[in-house]
Amino acid sequence: MTHRFSNARWYIGDDGIATTIYDASDLEGTGPNGHGMVCRDAVHEDARLIALAPELYRMAQDFIEQVEAYDRLHGPNSCPISPDAARAAIAKAEGRDSDGV
Repeated sequence: MTHRFSNARWYIGDDGIATTIYDASDLEGTGPNGHGMVCRDAVHEDARLIALAPELYRMAQDFIEQVEAYDRLHGPNSCPISPDAARAAIAKAEGRDSDGV
């Protein structure tokens, strides 16, 4: 599932009746400009968060990389911020057990 988020560019398509999330990086779909559909009939408030998911996923990965880089430079577990919650969130998004992270 990792690849699904890595280059995804999700956006909201709202025709006034239904709110649909499309992926601008998927050019083999049936949506606007041939974009693939990610989710349809979402509540508009939920759709904003759903459309943001790929960006949040990438931000969590970047955060973990920055903490690990800090720890490599200053010593193990020296960063005052733990990446555990970000690791658990990524595991959950990928369908893995977040308890074993």
